[in-house]
Amino acid sequence: KLPWRQCILKSLLQFDLIGFQTDRDRNNFVSCLQRLLPEATVEQNHPHMLAKMQGRQAVVGTFPISIDFEEFAIPAAHPDVAARATNIRKQLLDNVLVLGVDRMDYTKGIPERLKSFRLLLRRFPELRRQITLVQVVVPSREEIPNYKDLRLEVELLVSQINGEFTESGWVPIHYMHRNLGRAELLAYYRAADIALITPLKDGMNLVAKEFCAAQADERGVLIVSEFAGAGPELRHGAILVNPNDFAGVAQAIHDACLMTTEEKRIRMRLLRNIVKDHNVHRWARSFLQAAVPLENESQLTKSGNGGTSSSLKIRKQPSSEIPGVALVAASLGIRPGQYSDGHTIRRIGSARGDD
Repeated sequence: KLPWRQCILKSLLQFDLIGFQTDRDRNNFVSCLQRLLPEATVEQNHPHMLAKMQGRQAVVGTFPISIDFEEFAIPAAHPDVAARATNIRKQLLDNVLVLGVDRMDYTKGIPERLKSFRLLLRRFPELRRQITLVQVVVPSREEIPNYKDLRLEVELLVSQINGEFTESGWVPIHYMHRNLGRAELLAYYRAADIALITPLKDGMNLVAKEFCAAQADERGVLIVSEFAGAGPELRHGAILVNPNDFAGVAQAIHDACLMTTEEKRIRMRLLRNIVKDHNVHRWARSFLQAAVPLENESQLTKSGNGGTSSSLKIRKQPSSEIPGVALVAASLGIRPGQYSDGHTIRRIGSARGDD
C-alpha cells in the first residue's frame, strides 16, 4: 500500500546489520525484498541471512528483545508484594483473577478481549461469580481522536458486560484507566491466576515476560496472542490464541481455569526459565556479537584499499565504538558512551557511519 515502499527497502539495505524481533518478521522482510526488489539477493548465512544489492550487503537477523528477569523476579518475591497480592485476591473474593495490562492502543486488541470474556460468561455460566477480569489500561495519545474513540468503545463494552452479568457481591470486570506503580503492578502480576495478553499485532509484548518473571509461586497461566512477538518464544509453556477468535479465547480461559496445579507449575517454571535465559542482557550481547564480524570485515576492507574504500561499514574507534547498536542504548536507557561489555554506543546519522 505504501507508494514509497521500494525507497524504504533500499534505505534499510544501506545499513550493515538489520535486526527483527521474530523469525516471522525477518522472513516477511526478506519476502518483501524478493518481491519488490528483484535486483536484491538473499543468502542463508547461519545463523543470520545476508541481503545483497548493488555491491552492498546487509546482515539480516532475529534479535528478540526481553527484560531484566531479576529486576522483576526479586522485588516480586518480597513479602510486601506478596502481602499486597493476597489483599488483592481477598478484595476479589479469591475468584479466578484474569489480568490484562495494556496501553490504550488499537493494536492491543482490548475490545476483542472484552468480547471474548463476555462470550466466556455466556457459554460457561458456572464461571459466573467464580472469575473476575481486571483490565488495566494505561492512558496513551489521548489527544488523538481515534484513541479517544477507542477509549469510548472499551469503556462502553465494560459497562455493557458488567450490566449484563453483575450480581450482588460480584462484578465481572474491574477496569482501571491509569498508570500503575511498580509495586502495585508486581502485586497484580503475583495475584493473577491468568494473564490474558492478546494483542492483534505486537512486535514483542514485554508484559507477557514481566508476568512470568513475577510469578514467584509459579501458579499463573499465560494466555498470549499468536500475533505477539513473545508468542513463538513462549509457545511451549503458554496457551497461544488468535485474538480474533472469540470462541477460541473463551475456551482457552476455560481450559486455564480447569488446569491442574501441577500442570500450571510445570508450564510456568518452563516460561520463567525461558525468560531468565533469554534476558535483555543476552539480547544486547547477541546484537553486539553480530556487529563484531562486520567491524572486523571493515578493517580488512580498509587495509586492503588504502583506507579509502567506499564499502567501509564500521570504523574502529579508540573507544571500541560500534555505530550499529544505537538501538541498544535507546532501548536500555544507557547513555551514549556506556555499556557493560566495554563498547561505546553513539547515535548514527547514516549507514555510512556519519555523525
